[in-house]
Amino acid sequence: DGFAVFDHFSDAILTSVILSAALFIAVIVIYFYRKRQTVRPLYRFDKLNAYRIFIGMVMGIGCVFLSQLILTVSESVGIINLDNLESFDQLISSIIGQSPTWLILLTVGIVAPIAEELLFRGLIFHMFNRHLNIRVALIIQGLLFGAFHMNLVQGVYASVLGIVLGLAYLLTGSLWIPILMHIVNNSVALLLPQAWTNDSLISMGLMGL
Repeated sequence: DGFAVFDHFSDAILTSVILSAALFIAVIVIYFYRKRQTVRPLYRFDKLNAYRIFIGMVMGIGCVFLSQLILTVSESVGIINLDNLESFDQLISSIIGQSPTWLILLTVGIVAPIAEELLFRGLIFHMFNRHLNIRVALIIQGLLFGAFHMNLVQGVYASVLGIVLGLAYLLTGSLWIPILMHIVNNSVALLLPQAWTNDSLISMGLMGL
């Protein structure tokens, strides 16, 4: 049955994420079209080439392991603990555990990264950069990105990676790079077999952004 995807509550949550992200993207496009403004000053999409795509993919994979390092350090200094990680693991499993892999990948691996980059590295970064020092704007958008995830575990490393994604945007002049990094990061985190390790710290480090 083509409607079997809606049989589980978790599928409905993921589907709502897709629809919300699509609506957000559509609102931005319609707004700029109606105002007869170009998206380019706010969202810089310089052309990609094979070298940039390769670098973006490598950096995206690197973000997966950077998040693991951040979690390891955070746990060792007492910012988070294994109880936080286990509770978060249960929360994530309850939300997406029964959903089809393709729906999880589409939602967490592709749609969410695009919408989040348009919002944080595009709109929010641009807004703060107009009134603040670029370094301050970079840090603020990263911290807001971490807070956006609304849980301590993801918030800790998402804040740091939000700054890394912002730097990638600044250095390359193209929003395509952080979008690609974000998609690769989340997709790798989702597709790496959890059977690879029984270490809850490592499995949480592979949850993506």
